[in-house]
Amino acid sequence: MKALSLLVLMVFAFLPKVNFGQLGQCPDLPKTYHWQVAEDYAKDRELVKKALRWLCVTPISEDLRDRALANAFVLEWLAGTPEITLDVRTKVLDLPSEHPELLLTFMHGMAYYTILHPKENSEIKKYEAGIKTIVDLANQSKELSKLARIRDLERMMNRGKLNSYLKSELK
Repeated sequence: MKALSLLVLMVFAFLPKVNFGQLGQCPDLPKTYHWQVAEDYAKDRELVKKALRWLCVTPISEDLRDRALANAFVLEWLAGTPEITLDVRTKVLDLPSEHPELLLTFMHGMAYYTILHPKENSEIKKYEAGIKTIVDLANQSKELSKLARIRDLERMMNRGKLNSYLKSELK
């Protein structure tokens, strides 16, 4: 039994760093893209959905090059698509200015929720999805998980108070 335990320990000790929680790689994004009319945006909707999903589950500090490319692709699509409108009120989030990636992460969560629920028009549900994405990804980072604002948002989520907080802030 000790030999088996030692063998298992040695195997894991010499394995390369593996993130078992990460769900796949960034989808293959086109080198160039050009959207002008609604049909152009609709054509890339599924690819944007895959990119958003990847951005919402991949730790913020991993795959930085792919993350930057996916961010640019998704944000440009979101800026022009007639399909989705995101109303981001940063005063509601009050995120630390030294971590602008958290605002992007929030927008990814909102956009992904909106694409998955096209008929849902609740601003609160979109904000909840964005905040959940922030908390989930921040908790995968030693630095970000220690931020007081992240801990506050997580506490509100865990205590079921996020919805009422958002209702009062989004009046």
